[in-house]
Amino acid sequence: MHQTKRFRMRSFLILAVTFLMLAFVVSASAETKASAKIGNKKYESLQDAVDAVKDGQTIRLLKAVRTDQSLTIRKNRTFTINLDGKAYRYTGDGAAIQCGKGTVTIKGANIKTPEKSGTSIQVTGLGNMRLESGSLVGSLKNAGTVVILNAAISGAAFPAIENIGTLSIEDGQFSGGTESLKNSGTCTIMGGTFGKGTSSSIENSGNLTIKGGSFGNIHNTAILHIAEGTFNAPEGVVLENTKGITQIDSGIFNGQVLNHAEMTINGGSYRETQNGKAVVECTGGICTVSGGNFFSSLWIGIYVRKDAQAVFHGGYVSSGDGQYSIFSDAGTVTIFAVDTSGDIYYKYASAYE
Repeated sequence: MHQTKRFRMRSFLILAVTFLMLAFVVSASAETKASAKIGNKKYESLQDAVDAVKDGQTIRLLKAVRTDQSLTIRKNRTFTINLDGKAYRYTGDGAAIQCGKGTVTIKGANIKTPEKSGTSIQVTGLGNMRLESGSLVGSLKNAGTVVILNAAISGAAFPAIENIGTLSIEDGQFSGGTESLKNSGTCTIMGGTFGKGTSSSIENSGNLTIKGGSFGNIHNTAILHIAEGTFNAPEGVVLENTKGITQIDSGIFNGQVLNHAEMTINGGSYRETQNGKAVVECTGGICTVSGGNFFSSLWIGIYVRKDAQAVFHGGYVSSGDGQYSIFSDAGTVTIFAVDTSGDIYYKYASAYE
């Protein structure tokens, strides 16, 4: 009888230990599989966490991720994803993160995409996103509303940013395989560094306002307003206004400014180029100068070509010895007020001079 009781007790203890070990293994396995958490609740995948998140909550990535499945934000909720600097490697087609609804804040991004797709984040329609920090290797494409507070974005073989929606950029570093920014929507830039791509630093066919930052060359075919900023392309064209309307209130321009359409210059500093061309060249349309400092020791300060018009209400144009400050052999020049250090030459003048 006693032996039977001892046998039963021993069997019970063995079973109890076995169950505890199994429970530990299951718990450890679940812990190992968990990729993200909301509060203390863990989820096997980041997508599971995004699908379960509620307004005001924060999702935290727990480990590096490698996936060929796009992370899709499809619910109208306001929340935060903290990628916590952990590597997020996307190997599929399309975008690594797709936001079509809701308002999501991304922190600590470390996203890398393959060159064949080249899209880190895509925001569409009703999607709203705030990118607070981190780096993206692959374009950010926006057709919704995006605010970039600070980020490093490189576009590989594509533009770093493609915007057809509403975009606001406060700071960051942006460099593309082509453009750093391709804008055909509404964009405001307060700061940041926009490196020169193979074609242009910024290609604008939308409504672009620049209030600060550092840029390579800019090509404009729509609405461009420059309130401040530093623009550097000393060996070529720093700003070309092809078919657009450009207004410059201030800024530093190291390189040639070309106008083919409508340009108003109210201020700014314009320095000589290294290619022996005029600092500002009006090749068509009308250029109105009300202020600014224009300096060239190599050639002409402001050159007005055939079929172009230039109207001066102010500004100071300086040129080197023997060079013309303002020169036009075919275009129309009207001067109400301007200061120069060199000669002015023009064949055709408006009757309102």
